Amino acid sequence: MSKSPKLQVKRHAERGKYGRDDIISILDDGYLVHIGFFEDGLPYVMPTLYARIGEMVYIHAATGNRLMGLLRNGETVCLEVTLADGIVLADSLFSHSMNYRSVMLFGQGQEVKGLDEKSEILIAFSEKLVPGRGQDARVPSKAELKQTGLFGFNIDTASAKVRTGPPSTDEGESYQSSWTGVIPLKEQWGTPIPSERCSNAPLPKYIHEHLEKSK
Repeated sequence: MSKSPKLQVKRHAERGKYGRDDIISILDDGYLVHIGFFEDGLPYVMPTLYARIGEMVYIHAATGNRLMGLLRNGETVCLEVTLADGIVLADSLFSHSMNYRSVMLFGQGQEVKGLDEKSEILIAFSEKLVPGRGQDARVPSKAELKQTGLFGFNIDTASAKVRTGPPSTDEGESYQSSWTGVIPLKEQWGTPIPSERCSNAPLPKYIHEHLEKSK
């Protein structure tokens, strides 16, 4: 991956991960990306869905979205994905922490203009949310595709930072009455809530299978 100084982890440098597989595994486990950018001298952070296809991470929004306009003008933005894996309880409040996996990516973005390519990428978005959904739901119409802005970012401008393991041990004073350790966090699907139209319809097999896998 890129060796750019801006991608190097400085605080707790030992937690930095720069391998392609490390970065892709985090991206593939996440759902939301936060995008940081400047407009009119003010900083903004926008959460949105994303999808990875090969070496590219894609984001989408309405064509009139302020972020889409900035990307068309060649502005550099920062994409960040974080997965929370555990609450770390240490001896002192100062040393409490989180176990996490995160990816930070910088880039200007490459606009996707072809309608066929847009359609394929939007199907990938659906597949990321629920595998099998791309073959079940209606594909976007030409009008919908024209209203959708799509930009891709190459993952060679990304780096990862990961914290794992137990709490750090405080040197000196020990608090024997305090419980220390890690409380794991896990993202899990809940019971599906059907729309009014589907209140009596059976749950699709692909959703049921994914529910079982998430347990």
